[in-house]
Amino acid sequence: MTDTSTWATAVAAYGLGPPKEVLTDSPVDDSTWPRLLELAKAQRLVGLLRTAAEEGALALQGAQWTQLERASAEILGETARAERSTAEIATILQLAGVDSRVLKGPALAHLDYPSPGMRPYVHVNLLVRAEDFVDAIKLLVISGYRRAHAEPAAGFDSKFRKGTDLLSSSGMLVEVHRTIADGPYALIVEHAELFKASTPVFVAGHELSALGPEERLLHACFEARVGDIKPLLVRLRDIVQLVLTHDLDIGRIEQLSGAWGAQSLVAEAVRRAWTLLGVTDMVPLSEWAAAHPTSHKERRRLLAYHKARSRTLISAQTLGAIRPRRAVPGYLRAVALPDRAYLEGHYRGHVNRWWRVARSLGPMSSTPRPARDRLTPGTPEDELIELSWARAAPSPA
Repeated sequence: MTDTSTWATAVAAYGLGPPKEVLTDSPVDDSTWPRLLELAKAQRLVGLLRTAAEEGALALQGAQWTQLERASAEILGETARAERSTAEIATILQLAGVDSRVLKGPALAHLDYPSPGMRPYVHVNLLVRAEDFVDAIKLLVISGYRRAHAEPAAGFDSKFRKGTDLLSSSGMLVEVHRTIADGPYALIVEHAELFKASTPVFVAGHELSALGPEERLLHACFEARVGDIKPLLVRLRDIVQLVLTHDLDIGRIEQLSGAWGAQSLVAEAVRRAWTLLGVTDMVPLSEWAAAHPTSHKERRRLLAYHKARSRTLISAQTLGAIRPRRAVPGYLRAVALPDRAYLEGHYRGHVNRWWRVARSLGPMSSTPRPARDRLTPGTPEDELIELSWARAAPSPA
């Protein structure tokens, strides 16, 4: 029996070249199918799974088709709701004079994949200019949206985070971004550069704006490398899809990622996508990534993300990136003694929080975790591919 991780990576790579042998050689047996379907849901691959089945690369049997149709209808229903909400919120912002960019799901689905159904999504993600961020949040709160969580201190999100999560009255998650990554990158990435290029995208019948293709690629690399607690296969597919679909300006990608201290991050993300998905088509950007060394400075910055996204280590890296330095005391106060509203539902008090933070800290090491190619037992959400970033990285510069 083929292990589920092999099936999942083959599904994630479907359409990038000849189907993997695992998809074409034999039907999915009944013991593998339930785990594969659940993993496809957790890894956001249901659209690709259905495409592979409809095009004959995945041989399903009996009730498997019914279960796939049900899962597909469910995720596409959520996508339709997210599309309508994206258009509605972008329109609210536009009428108030707030410029926005559609991020992630709707932009990728409509601009970068052969068919939008291959890249379903369930949340709203919009980027606004940093100087409009506070007004955008106030406007949406007035319009009936509420914060998903409290800030550690008033104004913390607008100064130190990539954005704020809101919830609609129906429970739809709305991520309002002022930049494209959290942690130190929230302070290093030049926000204005993200608005210098745009691409029209039609979402729920409305013409909105997305990032330019180079900026979308950079955002996809940030999402794959530092955006999730555990890596998602769909993030790696997004990278390959963007690179193979567009004639990207490598000079602009190098210039922006270099200015943001993220060239190694981008190169690692591209290398890992090519390696894990088994892509054989080498193009200029993948060749650049294959030869690009990981700098010591970036390796140190990214170490916090090797340690299961330790919030404490990421906070320490963020501290070093704060400019002007006079903002450091406010950051430290908010991190050390956040408002009571921030603690509610998570900690019993400040002492409990400090104790848990201390437990989360382990010895710092410059050596990432060993490679782990296969899925480990557990729930589908735990069965996430975790190839070591070191395996996709050449020697440090």
